[in-house]
Amino acid sequence: MVPQEWELVVLGKLKWNLAAVTPHDFIEHIVKKLPLPSDKLPLIRKHAQTFIALCATALSFSTQEWELVVLGKLKWNLAAVTPHDFIEHIVKKLPLPSDKLPLIRKHAQTFIALCATDFNFAMYPPSMIATGSVGAAICGLQLDDGERTLWGENLTDLLAKITNTEVDCLKACQEQIETVLVSNLRQVRQQQQQQQQQQGGGSKAVEELDQAATPTDVRDINL
Repeated sequence: MVPQEWELVVLGKLKWNLAAVTPHDFIEHIVKKLPLPSDKLPLIRKHAQTFIALCATALSFSTQEWELVVLGKLKWNLAAVTPHDFIEHIVKKLPLPSDKLPLIRKHAQTFIALCATDFNFAMYPPSMIATGSVGAAICGLQLDDGERTLWGENLTDLLAKITNTEVDCLKACQEQIETVLVSNLRQVRQQQQQQQQQQGGGSKAVEELDQAATPTDVRDINL
């Protein structure tokens, strides 16, 4: 059976008139076959009809152009500012040794990624998350004696001035970041313990992993 004949059979079974069939005719048939909540059906129909209308005016669109059209209709802004956008701005304002900049950037980016997994950080603006992440990265690197101007209160005050944030809010944000890091490290240790116990590892290694405390040097952690 050629494709056109197959289509005619299907249309005959559905009792649809070929001369009057449009994409809109398929919406109800498809929707009725799906286990969808009744309160969502009007919105689903509306969106489907919108996309069908787009098809009528954009048949020659490429995949990328289609994505832009859909994003435009949904009013999604892909150019929104994220914490990553602030890292370079903050780092360039700090008196940091050039040889440590790549590691600080890497750790700050890792902390930002951790923040994205915790809904508590939704209350903070991107600039504060970036500032707290950079601060946590610098504090964890144990800078040399000559660089101790970037420790404790001095570092917090300097970071607050760079991004024009409140010191207390910045401290709270950085403490939360460090808490998330410790929590993730504890989970990793527990997984390592379970793996070693399953593999019959020695008790000494298990005892060492059981000491779940904040690491003294984040360079010892494979981020």
